[in-house]
Amino acid sequence: MIDQEQTGLFVGIALILAGWVAWLRYRRSSLKAIATGAFVVFLLLGWRQHERLVEIRAFPLAQVLGEGKAVHLEGEGWIADSVDRGDRSISTMIQLERIVIRGRELPCNHRVPVWVQKSPGPLDYGTSIRFTGRLLPLEGPAVPGAFDAKAFYFRQAGSLGKLEIAEGDSLIRLKQKRGSGLVRYALQLRRTLEEGLLLGISKEHEPYARLIAAMALGAREHSPEELEAYFRISGTMHLFAVSGLNVAILAGMLNWLAAAFGVPRSRAVPVVISLVLFYAVLTGLSPSAVRAALMASAFLAGHSLREKPRLLNSLGLAAILLLAWDPQPLFLPGFQLSFTVLVFIALFAPLLTNRLASPFLVDPFIPQSLIRPGRRMLDHLTGSIAALFAVSIASWLGSLGLLAWHFQSVSPIGILANVFMVPIAGVIMALAAASLVTYSLHLTWLSFVANRINVIVSIAMTWMAQFFSSLPGAMIHVGQDRPNSGKEEILRLDLIGDRGGAASLLEIPNERGSPLLWMIDSGGNRTYQGRVLPLMRSRGMNRIDALVLTHGDEDQLGAAPGLIHQFRPSLLLESSVENRSPTYPEILETALRFGITPTKLDRGQRLLVGDRVSITVLHPSSLYPGRLADDRALVLKISYAGRSLLLTSDSGFETERTLLEAGADLSADLWIRGQHANAPSGLAAFVDAIAPKAVISTHADFPENERISQTLRDHLTMRKIPLYELAGARHVAVEIASNRRIRITPHTGAEPAREFP
Repeated sequence: MIDQEQTGLFVGIALILAGWVAWLRYRRSSLKAIATGAFVVFLLLGWRQHERLVEIRAFPLAQVLGEGKAVHLEGEGWIADSVDRGDRSISTMIQLERIVIRGRELPCNHRVPVWVQKSPGPLDYGTSIRFTGRLLPLEGPAVPGAFDAKAFYFRQAGSLGKLEIAEGDSLIRLKQKRGSGLVRYALQLRRTLEEGLLLGISKEHEPYARLIAAMALGAREHSPEELEAYFRISGTMHLFAVSGLNVAILAGMLNWLAAAFGVPRSRAVPVVISLVLFYAVLTGLSPSAVRAALMASAFLAGHSLREKPRLLNSLGLAAILLLAWDPQPLFLPGFQLSFTVLVFIALFAPLLTNRLASPFLVDPFIPQSLIRPGRRMLDHLTGSIAALFAVSIASWLGSLGLLAWHFQSVSPIGILANVFMVPIAGVIMALAAASLVTYSLHLTWLSFVANRINVIVSIAMTWMAQFFSSLPGAMIHVGQDRPNSGKEEILRLDLIGDRGGAASLLEIPNERGSPLLWMIDSGGNRTYQGRVLPLMRSRGMNRIDALVLTHGDEDQLGAAPGLIHQFRPSLLLESSVENRSPTYPEILETALRFGITPTKLDRGQRLLVGDRVSITVLHPSSLYPGRLADDRALVLKISYAGRSLLLTSDSGFETERTLLEAGADLSADLWIRGQHANAPSGLAAFVDAIAPKAVISTHADFPENERISQTLRDHLTMRKIPLYELAGARHVAVEIASNRRIRITPHTGAEPAREFP
């Protein structure tokens, strides 16, 4: 209510609750303590949310950012989070303390995400910096269903904008260190411990060691996305979020060690609680880790005072403490999932365990002295397996609605996968703990042994994730955003691009059934995970009929193995010339594993798809292959209802000249193009031969070869041909109706939606 500025309603309900509490107190009801506590928490959290929103809106540039404007500024601040290092840039959070705009100094206390194109030296948590850069509004989702940075950072850190420090800006590291000394020490220790988990591991097996570091330490910055995808599809991605499972395993190991050394529980519990809380700091203070640590601490403290502490009470206390500190996480999917899943486990797991195990157990009325030891062990094993299934089912049910709502997908196979993989995760955590202890004691040879055994276990767990994710129906997309659900037949092409990477989703009308779905390139892993897959989830797409690989560019086909693994296309179409991409062998191996044989396309071939769609291959020819990958790119002409689309991918000058000299029919209503890596493209004669009504192109300011040339821009302007940039629009939808109407709809950007009758 406070978040939606319904203060009057909040006050009204508060008065009603106050009257109810007073009535209970007068009646001396046993509920008065609960009612009073609920009333106090209601007021506390409402007040905290109001204060938090006032604090966020007090940012001096809030109005400018709200209007969608960027601001050039100077400033000072300090790095307030762990640093994610990419190939050429870094990303983190910065706590702004002072900003200067046109000579005017503005004090502020605001946290924003920051992207630094080139760092002058090591930047770590607590490093103070002085900089110049641009403060930009946070972006909404790039495509329907994609990550919403604007909503996420507003809730997570109260951020209203993002800071970009480009190569031409200044960035000076100051000597002063800021932030928490404990957090700084914990993050430094995490880097050291991560190095310990890599001891004795070869380059070939390093990705699996990185998975172990992500599980044990929350160090997901270097965790390989291509392996994580298997866990995501199989419903076991929670193994990499340091949460209740990890904290429970750690607390269990510490309690076991204390009992093994004969330490009394009254003395062991404070030490275990301290180590569990430090573990939350060590893993980067992620919300799930903090929640789990607080809950475990409350549970352990209760365990030392009572025989059976209540899980729901510990969970409730953790929620109140977290939301009293900052109520914003209440609106984040991670917080909602974490608490809802645990509530379902607390309520339903014991009942399910009894129901599942009781048919296989010895009659409970038989005295234990009459039961053979072997039978007792079998009963214990049966109870453990039943408990695993019960927790898996309860957690799956608890997450079902939220996953479908927030991410438009559910993983039914997760019920079974977790039963097998959670115990293995416990083994990995135990081996990681052994490795880190021996590493800290300088017993490096023991760390070597533990790490190598752990990598073998990690490979086995990854294989299981791959197996479960490959089963039919492992993940189901449940989105309902279907733009062409009417009776009119429409050919739809969704174009998705991101910094040079691109992919296209072609929806072909089919009178004999549901539309045929073709993918033209998959994009690189970044484009696929951040844009292509969310769009498919939001549409409820669980299959594709064909995958077309235009050429051997990693930004175009890098994610193809994962796409084939998840969506199993019936056809794999590619150019007839050699594909020299490093990913191509994996693509071929994945396709053959699922019985998909690649089909070669050569110049002059014409494909009839559906009822009235034809696709003509204009380039390349196996007789005259190009020198570079971009020169070998497929050039396709798609025709439907008397309209046509020309897709030239990343073709450049050589391809354009070849097509012009061959006299190819290039005329098309729309030209969809990419950028050649080394050569210019967009010859005036080539544009005139196409005579398009509009052009849709990839574009990126950096690197320079990904920019649309000014010559091409000028020529299109002179011809009054609108240009849609995927960099600005992020997603462009093209629709061709059976009545020949063409509609172009950009997701965002300066160019408006247009119709061509």
